[in-house]
Amino acid sequence: MQELMNGTIQTMSSIKISELTNKNHSDVKKDIRRILEECEIDMRKFSHVSKNHQNQSVEVYNLPERECMLVVAGYSAKYRLAIIDEWRMLRDELEINPI
Repeated sequence: MQELMNGTIQTMSSIKISELTNKNHSDVKKDIRRILEECEIDMRKFSHVSKNHQNQSVEVYNLPERECMLVVAGYSAKYRLAIIDEWRMLRDELEINPI
């Protein structure tokens, strides 16, 4: 897990994962629940409810890098690469614009 200078952890949302992998958000959430449960990782600490564009409540997971990589490890190489590139971009942005 990446701990930032202000004590917060850098994460990627299940929505972003679904966008990068061209998977339905509901399918990504199922993958997250299944894999984290299998690894006996408490998924509740990554889950929260937010509002979507239609102002509906939607469950979203915000995963640290370790858990994100764990979830996408079974995805195709093309989609794993998209996730890796996104994490690199997040790190680069943090170096350029520290919190």
